[in-house]
Amino acid sequence: MRQIAVYSTNHARARQRQRGIPDELLGLLLRFGQRRRDGHGAWLAFFDKRARQRLQRQVDDKTFARWESRLGVYAVLSPDAVVLTVGQRLMRLYRAH
Repeated sequence: MRQIAVYSTNHARARQRQRGIPDELLGLLLRFGQRRRDGHGAWLAFFDKRARQRLQRQVDDKTFARWESRLGVYAVLSPDAVVLTVGQRLMRLYRAH
């Protein structure tokens, strides 16, 4: 699998360590996850149903099985794609109107 460069703030790296989100999972999120505006100038990256299906088609079965239960992660990205923070989704992400 191709590696992508991930630029993160110190805050994002600290949250990633605290929340136990491995670099490989963050890379999969940034590569295959859905992105949408958060209403405050940043972007949210997350795995919705279509992103999960896209991931499953692109990676081997062993890789997908390893990460399937952990796909509730999200990342907040700046407009220039720097990771600002990461976390686990505990509630549904609602659309801003």
